[in-house]
Amino acid sequence: MSLSKQILVALVAGVAIGLFFGEKVAFLEIGGRAFVQALQVTVLPYVAGSLIAGFGGMRREDARLMASRGGLLLVVLWALSLGLVFLLPLALPAGKGGAFFSFGGLEPERAIDWLDLYIPANPFRALANNVVPAVVVFAVLAGVGLMALPRKQVLLEPLGVFNEAMGRVGSLLARLTPLGIFAIAGNTAGTMQLEEFGRLQGFVLTYAVFACLLTFWLLPGLVAALTPVGHRRMVTIAQDALVTAFVTSNLFIVLPILVERSRTLLAERRARDGGADGERENELVDVLVPTSFNFPHGAKVLSIGFVLFAGWYAGVEIPSARYTALAGAGLLAVFGSINTAIPFLLDLARIPADLFQLFVVSGVLNSRFGAMTSAMHTLVVAVLGTCLITGRIELQRARLVRYLAVSALLVAGAVLGSRALLGRIMPEPVRAAEL
Repeated sequence: MSLSKQILVALVAGVAIGLFFGEKVAFLEIGGRAFVQALQVTVLPYVAGSLIAGFGGMRREDARLMASRGGLLLVVLWALSLGLVFLLPLALPAGKGGAFFSFGGLEPERAIDWLDLYIPANPFRALANNVVPAVVVFAVLAGVGLMALPRKQVLLEPLGVFNEAMGRVGSLLARLTPLGIFAIAGNTAGTMQLEEFGRLQGFVLTYAVFACLLTFWLLPGLVAALTPVGHRRMVTIAQDALVTAFVTSNLFIVLPILVERSRTLLAERRARDGGADGERENELVDVLVPTSFNFPHGAKVLSIGFVLFAGWYAGVEIPSARYTALAGAGLLAVFGSINTAIPFLLDLARIPADLFQLFVVSGVLNSRFGAMTSAMHTLVVAVLGTCLITGRIELQRARLVRYLAVSALLVAGAVLGSRALLGRIMPEPVRAAEL
């Protein structure tokens, strides 16, 4: 039985046992907590090592090109995902939010120390205290400092070995996922009221809808609006990669397919319109696809929406004025593992950390949609990034207006449709005073 099937079986078994035995299986919380903490063992060391090696291994010319045009592309793609993240509260029915926790005893809300959050005055303290943005900034600075050193391979080679070792440890720990999911699902189903557990479908549904919107329109539509590559062609040529990523919940195994499809799309454009040298474009694809691993993809950014869902779920209001802080901290946090980023962001928003276990459970399904979105994101980075670097972008007002108009209609339909559906199927909340 494949690992994905084992995870699904473990999820169903855990929920069934939790519903049947109730509070008697509360002891499974220990196993769930152990699993969550084990997932985070190698994350920050791996993030620091991979970023230092990734940036340090670049040439200055490549880094300058990636920072200017490639950076602009990433900002646009992140903006698309963040726009959906901040629309997520509108897709959740306001009257169905919960208030399952009592916050009366908590300390007054503390101000965010931006300098401490982003400037790693003591990188080791940032590592010890899980300050992910500061760790990312330190690793990027260290990598940039290595670029021009003539003997940088003396450090990069051991770093490569270390990163490979951390990757293997992560793979070994991933084998424990069925057991961890079983423990979390069993404890959650046994200790939560049924209507509370059913409220999780709010995040599962909205994430799936927004992920499909990114995959099948917003991302490929952007390519079609800025290049001669058509929207339908983008979707059809990526079809096998999208299906494989969805079924396996694995982006890595479809990378060779995405590289080949990117080259095919660019070759078709050259055959139709002429232009840049094919060898140069193929080289750019070979650089852009692996380099994109050092940056958050659309699905990771979309996962930040769980923090807003958790606030709605627990009855904690997150004012829109703090969305900027959440976006800034969230983008840096998701450079690493999402399993490290979400607890950090929950703490930043002063939402109970216990809700992270719901995120892990929802990930059994959401990870499939996320892998699919990540595959399309990688294809768009390769195709659109190559066109940006080679100067093959075509700005036509009619195409841009059409893209923006259709996008606005689809996003509005997704938000209003999700809100109406969830309003009908979700149970009425049980307030803390009634428990």
